[in-house]
Amino acid sequence: MCGHPLGDKPAPEPTPESAAVQSLSSGRRHATVMFTDVSGYTALSERLDPEDVHRLINEVKEAATRIVEKHGGIVNQFVGDEVLALFGIPNATEDDPVRAIKAALELHAHIRENIDDLLARTGDRLQIHTGINTGLMIAEYSADREGLYRLTGDTVNTAARLRSLAEADQILIGPNTQRLVKFYFQMVPCPPVRVKGKAAPIVPYQVLAESRISSRFEAARER
Repeated sequence: MCGHPLGDKPAPEPTPESAAVQSLSSGRRHATVMFTDVSGYTALSERLDPEDVHRLINEVKEAATRIVEKHGGIVNQFVGDEVLALFGIPNATEDDPVRAIKAALELHAHIRENIDDLLARTGDRLQIHTGINTGLMIAEYSADREGLYRLTGDTVNTAARLRSLAEADQILIGPNTQRLVKFYFQMVPCPPVRVKGKAAPIVPYQVLAESRISSRFEAARER
């Protein structure tokens, strides 16, 4: 089953900036956005000591930053328990959507294999959920509490909705992203959903795993 209700997020925390990012101008960008946060964060906060929750969220943020940067993306900002990462900003490449999904798969695997051990004494499990979308957006360099870039556009809004629709340990991607990565990953379509601001429903896709194809050459041959 794909989907659960939307929720509001508190004010974001800034992430460390680099000199390279500071020097880049703002404008229209074609990029991939990844939203990831903790499933059931409110319930988890009610059951655990605040220090334990803080430690676990920091573990998620540290892992996300390391994995996103490993795959060539940047963490734009943290919003409470949520991580917003960008692939294709400041510099775009043809495989930005592929790298974003690989980062999401690795982060989900890391949480399943490592973070759960920290909750063994409580009987609770820590799970995350992710929404990814690709397309045009306006990226205005900021480096303040709204993140390294202030992002606007339908692409960003749809990615946030997909994250909210994703259930625990699910990775949902938009149809634009699916068309670009369909040979690289195993995925299944979800029922159409209505997204605010769109006239027609969209079909999200749940990513299951990487496929046997690992290069653009193999993907072209498959086509």
